[in-house]
Amino acid sequence: MRVLLDENVPEAFGKMLDGHVVDHVVRLGWAGTKNGNLLKRAEEHGYELLVTHDKGFEFQQNMSERSVSIIVVRPKSQGLVALMAISSRLLDVMSVIEPGSVVRLSDDERG
Repeated sequence: MRVLLDENVPEAFGKMLDGHVVDHVVRLGWAGTKNGNLLKRAEEHGYELLVTHDKGFEFQQNMSERSVSIIVVRPKSQGLVALMAISSRLLDVMSVIEPGSVVRLSDDERG
């Protein structure tokens, strides 16, 4: 799966997503891109998944016609250590997520 990490997700987190092609918004020069435009760019460049901390994606975007899906990671604290705690669950979700879906993933098993 081609994965794009939003600028609010540490780039090093991509190393935990074994078996996937992972890029980072900052490395691509897309930092500061508004959510709608970021989704459009992601789709145009063949990304299948965007991983973000930005809960605004859940409420601001109409995902019904999108080819990219979103996982909003909401651990109790930001940073690499907090993301590591939910990385195996994230990989599980990645294996079944459908295009145009938005999944919220938090420390709490109920999401």
